[in-house]
Amino acid sequence: MHAVLYLVRRFVGYLKREKLHRLFLIVFLVIFFGSLAFAHVEKGMGLLEAMWWAVVTATTVGYGDITPDTLAG
Repeated sequence: MHAVLYLVRRFVGYLKREKLHRLFLIVFLVIFFGSLAFAHVEKGMGLLEAMWWAVVTATTVGYGDITPDTLAG
């Protein structure tokens, strides 16, 4: 367990030194708010399903397992 914490601390330190934490924050916010909007527009869609859709769409994988049902989606 100590090895995992050590690796996490080193990784976080690297992110802070390289200013990558801002990039991760921006990516997280885009995916989070995109999934909130998708869950709001697509009635009956849960937040976790919407987050899955946002990640798959943002990474351009496009599995096709979740597709929009409305014109807005």
